[in-house]
Amino acid sequence: MVVINSKNVPGVKVPAPFSRELKVVLDPQVGNYDKATILLSYIEPKSSTGLHKHNSDEIMYVVEGEGEAVEVKGGIEKVEHVTEGCVIYAPLNIEHEIKNLSEGKLVLFCVYIPGLKASGYLEMAIEAAKKYFRG
Repeated sequence: MVVINSKNVPGVKVPAPFSRELKVVLDPQVGNYDKATILLSYIEPKSSTGLHKHNSDEIMYVVEGEGEAVEVKGGIEKVEHVTEGCVIYAPLNIEHEIKNLSEGKLVLFCVYIPGLKASGYLEMAIEAAKKYFRG
């Protein structure tokens, strides 16, 4: 069994307009889990992830806060209100965005299956996690 205190894992700050902090907790590239990427996303008040898609399925659990989950599929936008306890599924290659509508942070526990290919801020977060876990 492995226990990780995510409060101790270093994160990477994404600047405005998509202000958030990303922390990679488990990942094949970090070398501590080979089946998926586990990431925590701390979205600042009135910010969002921006519309994006992945080469993996993404399952998100809303740990704290409230906002909107947006999906764009075939040019049609679908918006759902989300709060603590909600589970969001964003399938592979489907555009989606999470918006924080609250005055506090919106915290997401994200699982990517299979693990994500690193690029941009995610790559920086993976590098920070490698340094932390490998010493």
